[in-house]
Amino acid sequence: MASRVSLKVHMIQIVKQECIYFCEAIVFYTRIPGPTWAGKDPARMDHANKYLPVIGLLVAAISALTLVAASQLFPADISIAIAMLASILITGAFHEDGLADACDGFGGGYEREQIIRIMRDSRIGTFGVIGLIGVLTLKFLCLRDLPLNQAILSLFISQSLSRLSSLAIMHSLPYASDQGKIKAATSTWSWRDLLMGAAVGLLPIFFMPQVALMSVLVVVVVFELGRRYFLRRLGGYTGDCLGAIQQITELCLLMGIVVQCRFG
Repeated sequence: MASRVSLKVHMIQIVKQECIYFCEAIVFYTRIPGPTWAGKDPARMDHANKYLPVIGLLVAAISALTLVAASQLFPADISIAIAMLASILITGAFHEDGLADACDGFGGGYEREQIIRIMRDSRIGTFGVIGLIGVLTLKFLCLRDLPLNQAILSLFISQSLSRLSSLAIMHSLPYASDQGKIKAATSTWSWRDLLMGAAVGLLPIFFMPQVALMSVLVVVVVFELGRRYFLRRLGGYTGDCLGAIQQITELCLLMGIVVQCRFG
């Protein structure tokens, strides 16, 4: 009896701790209100990062609901634009900002220190503008090319799996800068956290099995190319690199889904 009580208490503690980690991830990676203490403890954020794919599912759900609601009132083009804006607003353009900074840094910098210095600059440059416009435009065109039901499933696949790519980068490379909010939140890792993130990230592809293999291959290829590039240019990654790899993976997944649905 004592052992059962002890096991029950232990399980309650685990669930409570995971809820705390999830709240940390929600507050850190989105603009959704949460407890005042959330998003501020680097030790907890180290474990909260495994919920990145879950955050992707949450963002996808909000974007999909917005798309369905808007489609009752507006043409497809306007509905998709509104849905994309919803996903950007819910995350505070967290990943888009990283993409723009990474484009400026890698596009305008040559040496490691110069690249990192440019990425820290809050101002956006030519490379950042071009990168943002290009990626957002292509994502819009991909979603517009898909029927509504496939577009909705594509949102879940691309949002969750693209964050799995960021999670894998955090797991496989050292942090390249001495500054930044991400640095303190990625000090230690466990394979259990990575596997949990992978399980959640892969979940949506079971609802669209015809693109499952392609989706996995896209994530693996983009991750590996990104990992090698960041390692060669920086010797590691920064928070902006994570935003860039998330956005690029999301776009490549959407493009792959379009091709698979057309010719598969």
